[in-house]
Amino acid sequence: MDLMHLDKVPLIRRVTGGGACYVDKGNRLFSFIQPFIPNQGFKDNYPILTRALTSLGFNVTISGRNDLIIGDKKISGSAFTVTGNVLKHHGTLLINVDKHLLTKYLTPTKLKLKSKGINSVESRIVNLTDINPSISINDIDNALVNSFKEYLSSAIDKIIVDPHDITSPSFSKLYNKFISHDYIYNHNPEFTHKLEHKFSFGLVELFLFCNKNKIIDYQIYSDSLDLDFITHLKYCFSKLIGLEYNLNLPLELQKSSLDQYHHQMNEFCEWLAINL
Repeated sequence: MDLMHLDKVPLIRRVTGGGACYVDKGNRLFSFIQPFIPNQGFKDNYPILTRALTSLGFNVTISGRNDLIIGDKKISGSAFTVTGNVLKHHGTLLINVDKHLLTKYLTPTKLKLKSKGINSVESRIVNLTDINPSISINDIDNALVNSFKEYLSSAIDKIIVDPHDITSPSFSKLYNKFISHDYIYNHNPEFTHKLEHKFSFGLVELFLFCNKNKIIDYQIYSDSLDLDFITHLKYCFSKLIGLEYNLNLPLELQKSSLDQYHHQMNEFCEWLAINL
């Protein structure tokens, strides 16, 4: 944060979880906003992305929970959130990002780096222009639009390509909110307990606020692609409000859980019991 302030790099806070992104003109961002359908999530979005990049000659594969890679190098990461019945999925595409500045400002959790078997962010990423120097952002944009049209061609009558006017009042209102000091720094409840672990289904950060040893509030962040389970986990934690923070919590979570999440919940509760 000190470096960003010194170098006049603006910080904008997004509503989804996951790690921070360094964005310059060489990092193309994409968003999918769609109905949330349990047990389906965003499974159709990645083929849209991979088909677009494959059409430009890139051998892209999906890795882990939320990355696109070429070889063993990352070119894209995603973040997700569910609000009511709306799913928001957005992410990055590294076209010609300044990797020196990216690694200067980003400090990911050591748990993530350890899980990838690497020591730094820069050793894990690659720009598309490193592979094909002639590729342009316009090439990427056109390929994405064409892939999206191909996916939806049988479902809708027409697709409207409408570049949004960033000078519009609605855009300015949202921008000013997300960049404001109040939104960035003052929307963090003072949690009394923070726990973090890398599970088989993804990284989970658990925040609990206790008063007189009773749970008053909680928050859960995760990079897991198993949105159904993470949504279910949040629901189970809502049942713990008012209970004491003690070794009975894993048992209470199991009581609130469904059989279909037996494996994930067992893994989570075994870890929680050790760390209470």
